[in-house]
Amino acid sequence: MRPLGGPGVYGGGGGCGGGSVGAVDTARQLDGWGFRVLPARGKRVALATWEEWRDQPTGPMLATWFSGRGERYNFWVMCGRPSGVVVLDVDNDETLAWFRRQDGVAALLDQTCCVRTAKGWHFYFRINADQVVDSRSQHEVVQGVTISWDLRAEGTGVVVPPSTHESGVRYEWIRMPETVVAWDDFERLGRDTQAVAEVQSVVGARRRSQLAKLLVNPAIEGGRNDWLTRIAGHLAKHVPHEDAYLALCAMVNRELAVPLEEEEWRRTISSVWNAENRKDVEPSAETGWLTEKDDCLWTLCQVKSGEESVEVWRPWADFNLIARGVIEMDGDQQYVVDVVTKTKTVRTLLSKKELGEWRRLQIWLAGFGATVAPPLEEHRKAHMIERATRLHRWLMSQSPAHFRAIDSLGFHDGVGFVTHEGVITSGGLQGHGGVMLDPRLRDRTPYRYGFVAETEALDVLREVLTFHDSTVTAVFGAWWVATLLKPQIDRLVSVWPFMALEAPSESGKTTGFFSLMLQLAGSYHGQGEYTLPVLRDRAGAHRSGIVWIDDVSDPTGVLDLLRQASSGGSRSKKAQDRTSEETVRLVASIVLSGEGLGSLGAEKALIDRAIQLEIPPVKGRMSLHDGSRAQWDDILALRARYPDPDGLTAVAGSIVQAVLQHADGVHSLPTLREGSGRHADKVAILLTGARILAELLGDVGLLTRVEEWCRDQEDIGQENYLTMTILPRLLRDHGVPRSPMNDQPAFVDAEGVVWFSEQRVADAWSLYRGLTARDRQLGSLPSIRAQRRALGIDGDGKVFPVGPRKVGTTWQRRYQAMTAAGVTRVSSRVIQRTGMEIDIPQSQPELGGVTPA
Repeated sequence: MRPLGGPGVYGGGGGCGGGSVGAVDTARQLDGWGFRVLPARGKRVALATWEEWRDQPTGPMLATWFSGRGERYNFWVMCGRPSGVVVLDVDNDETLAWFRRQDGVAALLDQTCCVRTAKGWHFYFRINADQVVDSRSQHEVVQGVTISWDLRAEGTGVVVPPSTHESGVRYEWIRMPETVVAWDDFERLGRDTQAVAEVQSVVGARRRSQLAKLLVNPAIEGGRNDWLTRIAGHLAKHVPHEDAYLALCAMVNRELAVPLEEEEWRRTISSVWNAENRKDVEPSAETGWLTEKDDCLWTLCQVKSGEESVEVWRPWADFNLIARGVIEMDGDQQYVVDVVTKTKTVRTLLSKKELGEWRRLQIWLAGFGATVAPPLEEHRKAHMIERATRLHRWLMSQSPAHFRAIDSLGFHDGVGFVTHEGVITSGGLQGHGGVMLDPRLRDRTPYRYGFVAETEALDVLREVLTFHDSTVTAVFGAWWVATLLKPQIDRLVSVWPFMALEAPSESGKTTGFFSLMLQLAGSYHGQGEYTLPVLRDRAGAHRSGIVWIDDVSDPTGVLDLLRQASSGGSRSKKAQDRTSEETVRLVASIVLSGEGLGSLGAEKALIDRAIQLEIPPVKGRMSLHDGSRAQWDDILALRARYPDPDGLTAVAGSIVQAVLQHADGVHSLPTLREGSGRHADKVAILLTGARILAELLGDVGLLTRVEEWCRDQEDIGQENYLTMTILPRLLRDHGVPRSPMNDQPAFVDAEGVVWFSEQRVADAWSLYRGLTARDRQLGSLPSIRAQRRALGIDGDGKVFPVGPRKVGTTWQRRYQAMTAAGVTRVSSRVIQRTGMEIDIPQSQPELGGVTPA
């Protein structure tokens, strides 16, 4: 992690999320770090007092306080002896620079736990169990510099991430609490800092501004955005006109060895300007003549008061719109807004297309139970502006910052592994910074990512991998690890395999190994039966997530979606306005489970994309800790350590962080691919995942088991629907004919070679009832010819007599044989698929009546 005070640490925004992933698990995570946590409204403690809980742990009450029912609370940590920390609250850049003037202090600030607040920073320091530190503060102007800081100690507390400040800014971890510097070390150097600062002020050393220091130390390529953001922040405070500000920022950007692209630097500096120059403005034409009061929008009115007209404010709408940001999405610039009514607040998207047309905007508002009802006495100045335009101006007057849109969870280049809590990197959890999640992801992505010590998380994963057959856990675990790195691997392969579990009852599917592995991947929803629209949204919402479709005895309804999801395809649906369409790219990994997945074997495209595992029963498995007890006792014990509703998602963030530390392992995938095609990609992905998992856990046996399983998987080459479905069914239904007599669509000769007539096969297939449109299309004559060519069989074939035509003559039909190079084994597989046994002599008798084409 970059040291505090380095390029860009103070820029950006965002936060660690929290609300939608469950407040209870966040509170428990804070409790696990040793903090004593209380609920708070804003910065004020609610439901409890410091005195009441200073001598007893709050852990048992967290589920009650933060259960999510009713009001949502911030997280307030008790300082002093209860939590073993004191917190230095620094309010501005000048104060921080004042503290950092002595190198020793700067080094400690760069090491200890730190939080970005609405106005500045919180620095955490460790105290001894019996150490009493008094709170103190300093707020004064020294030599023209505003010094403002507080020490939160005994009897006080601080709000911690992912809480939200009353201004709407979310608190954000800059450095997590794993490292906390001793307060005694800082206090000793702090005394020296004050003395040094006073001497420097006398000799004029403080006249060199922070801006000057930045300008003479341009950033290298990796820190350009952060460096420019900090300089822009200084310029925005002191340059009154935006055109001059933009010109200066352009000059600064050109001074970089590798300047930022124009679009990128303009987006960065525009956000800084908007944030710095946002003021509480009086209602005017620029605000749409609107103001906010009591969660409603009010407007200016003219009413009679005796002989005169006076201006008063009256309700204009029964809601308020708060602009949280502007993002580019689906080719349109959209506002991220909070729709605030008397009963609820909903965060959603509002496109400029909807803002531009009053009828569409009315429909959009009605979806939230919100209406506009202007008063009759409305001021003529306000009345002259169209209603949709007024709302647009109201949003623009709030100067929302521009963010990079994130339309799915999971890994994004240049950002990291995006979650609701924040962004996970190999270094830990960070805030969302300059990115913003599509608010619709809240409903589509039931994922949580908690953090514990890495050793604890890996121990949990290691134990879960013992809860089933060793080959099953190794293969599933290899695929599971690969899904966490799917965006990195996707660019190296043509398809992404789905997991097909042939899982009978008592196979540990819903409560054992597989369910626990999903939790370790962050999912707290588990398996489910979805409608196709819900499945589409789930599959398009998490790049590194797993969607589990359970109890599919006949997966025909989801086969098309599986094909698209495995190749990164997309599906369209009606947009929120019910008139336009939006496209959902299917990016998640799919698990399909059931007791009968036979229809997967009907299509080669699905076989190539499927990792098919036959799951043995777990009944009778014994504990590895105590051979006299069932392994189910171990599962129950683990679940008790991480109870619902969190389950093992409590360690999922640490698992992701550990996997990201081994992400370079994906570069070995090309060397593991043998051959080409979808089957080769599938095997290479499994082997890559197995290598990473083995390295992560230090268990080479995992890799060995996956390698052995992969060697047993047969590549069916260019087989297709003709050889896998049509010919086996026709042969079986006709009793596996041994000659073409009676105009058979296909037959098996004495050497076990399958012969078929394209025209007769197409005719016979068309007579079957209950075929889907796709089945009929694949069984049409043009499709059969295309599939025959794909098998490498030429179209000449041989002519066979097929029955009497009239006295002295016979009908003849042309048949093709599966004897081309690489097709010989296909004949035997087609016969096996009929499920019938036939006698094939060692020597072949002559076939009478056969004439060359």
